[in-house]
Amino acid sequence: MASCIFSRDAIFGVLGQGNDWHGMTKEVEDLGVKYFPKYVRCPINVEFNGRNIPTGQSQFVTADDGLPVGTAQNSTFQPILPDRSWELIETALSGTKWTPERVGTLWNRSFWFASIHLTEIAELARPGEKIELLVSAAIDGSQSLMAHLSNTRVVCANTLRIAQGGDCIFKVKQSKNSSDKLEAAKADLEKAAGMVKVFNETLVRLEETPCTEDAALQIYAGQLSRAGLSFANTRNADGTLRKNRAMATADGLRVLFRNGYGNKGETLADVLNGATQFYTRGSLPGSDSEKNVWKAFESSEFGNAGNRKLELLEAISTPSGVRKIRDEGKVALKVFADTARSN
Repeated sequence: MASCIFSRDAIFGVLGQGNDWHGMTKEVEDLGVKYFPKYVRCPINVEFNGRNIPTGQSQFVTADDGLPVGTAQNSTFQPILPDRSWELIETALSGTKWTPERVGTLWNRSFWFASIHLTEIAELARPGEKIELLVSAAIDGSQSLMAHLSNTRVVCANTLRIAQGGDCIFKVKQSKNSSDKLEAAKADLEKAAGMVKVFNETLVRLEETPCTEDAALQIYAGQLSRAGLSFANTRNADGTLRKNRAMATADGLRVLFRNGYGNKGETLADVLNGATQFYTRGSLPGSDSEKNVWKAFESSEFGNAGNRKLELLEAISTPSGVRKIRDEGKVALKVFADTARSN
């Protein structure tokens, strides 16, 4: 099925949230871990001369129907099952308000997920915006246990993929030693919940701080200069100016400041959102491609682009920080203008 929900799968949602997932969501009053299937490990043996001989492989099955889930694994493989993951969530989020919104399985129960609404944090979000925690894994280890924060509500397979493009809190590769890594994952989730609350408080301040288009360009130029991009122009052999990557990027970011998703080009929040859109999608207006998007997604969550987003947030979180990065941007833009004339 296009929705990735097969005959053995089920999606459960809290009452009153709507029958999404292509009309397949079952609304319940007490949404929780009990709505996941029970997974049981079964050794794989081969029969030879009337004897069952262990193969060293095992297969997980679901207890209610005895049917296999995912692919066979080495018998030492230890997946992190939904009930263990739920314990981690309950412990890590004990200091904040949260409500499960969706739990379910996809691809014939081989993949499970839980979508959780962080209610206390969401009170600080933009109107109509929800802060969701998505925890997911594959039973056979083909996907790690991962947790992402996103403002995307998971209502279908496509939005699940989008939510997985949110900020990655932890990623635990499932192996025979995966349980040893859960304590660190719990600490990361606790820290992330606190940081997101602080982030949203900062975002409220940014939305209340006016910013002109010229100031936004200066901020972007300052950040790109800090990242090591040169605004100095160079020329081709025939004397024509080469395209300046730094300036082209700053100009593209200025467009996103004004016309990016949800932006009006009026506040420091628009500066941050424009940069977030660029660093997450990896392309500027008019240059989008699937290859760029997926390459940028990896960088956005685990590499340089993720660092750039945090650096910009820190730079514009205080008036003195804004003044400093604007001054650096003015210098970079002057270099661009001067070298365009003199070269």
